[in-house]
Amino acid sequence: MRRTSFNDGWSFRPQAVDRFAELMDPGAGLTPVTLPHDAVIGTDRSPDAGPATGYFPGGAWEYRRTLERKIDAAATTILEFEAVYRDAVVFVNGTIAGHQTSGYTGFLVPIDHLLSEGDNEIKVEAKAHRDSRWYSGGGILRDVWLLEAGPVHRVPESLVGATPAVDDDVAVVTVTAAVRNRSVRTADASVQVELVDAGGAVVAEATAPLTVFPGAEAVARHRLHVADPARWRPEDPNLYSCRVTLRVGGEVVDDDR
Repeated sequence: MRRTSFNDGWSFRPQAVDRFAELMDPGAGLTPVTLPHDAVIGTDRSPDAGPATGYFPGGAWEYRRTLERKIDAAATTILEFEAVYRDAVVFVNGTIAGHQTSGYTGFLVPIDHLLSEGDNEIKVEAKAHRDSRWYSGGGILRDVWLLEAGPVHRVPESLVGATPAVDDDVAVVTVTAAVRNRSVRTADASVQVELVDAGGAVVAEATAPLTVFPGAEAVARHRLHVADPARWRPEDPNLYSCRVTLRVGGEVVDDDR
């Protein structure tokens, strides 16, 4: 999937208590911010809040941003939040699109079904009160990403790699990747996996055919062997990367590393 930063262009304010006043002036009190953003650190402390949260009483906040959708927009659009503290609710054009109670867990919110051509309003609500044993901060505390792809694409966060066996001569690497088909036709696909060393050389490669039915997901599984593997050590931190390419009808429709 195409993954681009979605940290710019946001506005922020404490959540309105007077909904009538908000309807009369929807933009009142909004302040431009760039994510990540801590909504708590600049507020006044109170002795009643207690030491566990650094004497910050917390509060409730909202973030707003506009997303422009063009005629030739990607069929699949997902917002990836690395963390929002806490009890986040994501709205698109006034409709709830996603919810995450944990303030430390990342989450994905599909939004393409709620977008229309032109400008679309993204709103995120969050709150933090006396619900932590340490200073937690509040608001959209981590990066936000915009994920875009066609109707047939790799499922985000589905790429899993493992090394069930490693010795001086060879390393066995297993890689699985899920593919989703949101089109109305069966997709005859192939998933190519390449292992790349620190110098950019491909040290192992495998391709698996995959048939994905409409509205379904399928998992491609690969088993690769890397000869003379360079192991990671504190004094010699060797790393390999995994590149995945999804093809449908021989055409590249998704690639990621």
